[in-house]
Amino acid sequence: MKTILVALLCFTLTMLVEAQTSNPPTVADAEAFMNKAEAQLAGIFRHIAREASPDTAERFVNAIIDYCEAFDMFPQRGTSREELRPGLRTIGFRRTATIAFSIAEEIVTIVGVFYGGQDFEAVLKDAD
Repeated sequence: MKTILVALLCFTLTMLVEAQTSNPPTVADAEAFMNKAEAQLAGIFRHIAREASPDTAERFVNAIIDYCEAFDMFPQRGTSREELRPGLRTIGFRRTATIAFSIAEEIVTIVGVFYGGQDFEAVLKDAD
């Protein structure tokens, strides 16, 4: 349930940012974004549940969500990754995940959550 709420929160933040650009998102864009956010968190959940336990997986995914929700207090954290995408920043989470996000006019948008050494740089470059 919390995953769905975060996906909706991410979608809302993205809508606010993109509404200020010349290419407002479509319903298909919104669905694709929510599906991607849910799929990434669900994939992390499945992996940890398989390797450890469902309880451990739920705690870890919820901790990622809580961590992301706190970005509004100090959004300029992490490392600037302008070479991958304008405005992009990344930050490690518990040494096992990388959270990619962007900031536009005080709005933080979670671009992706990459777990266990995934090549987030390649994914983010290919997304352009």
